[in-house]
Amino acid sequence: MILLTTSRRPSRQTRLIAREFSRVLPGARYLPRGTKSIWFLFSLALRFGLRSILVVENREGRPGLLRFMMPVGGGLWRELEVEFTGFRLWKGRTPVSPTHIEPAAGGEEMARELSAFLSLPVESRPGEPAVFVGRGEIFIWDGREKVGPEFVVSGWRVVL
Repeated sequence: MILLTTSRRPSRQTRLIAREFSRVLPGARYLPRGTKSIWFLFSLALRFGLRSILVVENREGRPGLLRFMMPVGGGLWRELEVEFTGFRLWKGRTPVSPTHIEPAAGGEEMARELSAFLSLPVESRPGEPAVFVGRGEIFIWDGREKVGPEFVVSGWRVVL
């Protein structure tokens, strides 16, 4: 369960990505960022019963970073930053709720990290909706085809 928002001055496409993600991630809730601080977003997430935040951020005026954040105590939080160079939206598709994270060749480590933020297990369950994580891609899969936002991943890192 995750709270989705954007950077402070998002592009139109950045807002669309955050909204589309909120439609396909189980228990997700979208909230326009405005002037809200990260601390305020964490307090709202806790009030809503959500355990992490996803901020879709701009890079050079375009969407380019998925910043997953989770409090770890003592005023600190853990982050997973996923940089992407390309994306595709699948507007108009029926929303699905992924039941797990499906790792592909080269995406196993990022899938394990992502699992903590999305509260989804890393498993292989053919035919079920999943967040698909490969070496250079992330997308939502309904068991037969891609249905959610799709990202071309250029890099990722964990920050504590």
